[in-house]
Amino acid sequence: MAEGMPTLAIGVKEFLDERGWRYQYDPQKNAFALGLNIDSRLKKIDMIIQADEKAILVYGVCPIKADEGSMAVAAEFFARANYMLKLGNFDIDHRDGELRFNTCLVGRDAPSPDAIGHAIVTPFEMWKTFGDGLLAVLFGGASPEGEIRKIREKIEKGLSDA
Repeated sequence: MAEGMPTLAIGVKEFLDERGWRYQYDPQKNAFALGLNIDSRLKKIDMIIQADEKAILVYGVCPIKADEGSMAVAAEFFARANYMLKLGNFDIDHRDGELRFNTCLVGRDAPSPDAIGHAIVTPFEMWKTFGDGLLAVLFGGASPEGEIRKIREKIEKGLSDA
């Protein structure tokens, strides 16, 4: 399957194959699709990875969508979550309520396997970290500010315990 595949797509394929992750590849879009189980109430994240000669774009798509009544609080939660993130961002599609986390790896030189892996795993880790807070906001009436504060405190506590 690697024949005719863009260089960066080969790197993605190798990363996925080394882990034994099952995926589908669309050669027309140079895109991989897979689902990853997550240690969160979300249970699973759908991953879409597009890779060509110039960039690897990774989308971790939440299995639920925000409805019209919850888009504003989801957008506030994401804006607060995105503040100070170093790689990637949460995003909401206001047309249909799709919720996702995006990363991108761009460069002329072939990135290292570690860099490719980091770009692929980051959306999964971000949903693991922030997913339950988003659900509390969407379905539990929690405030975006309060949930982000709790998550950041948990992260800081984890770093100080290391």
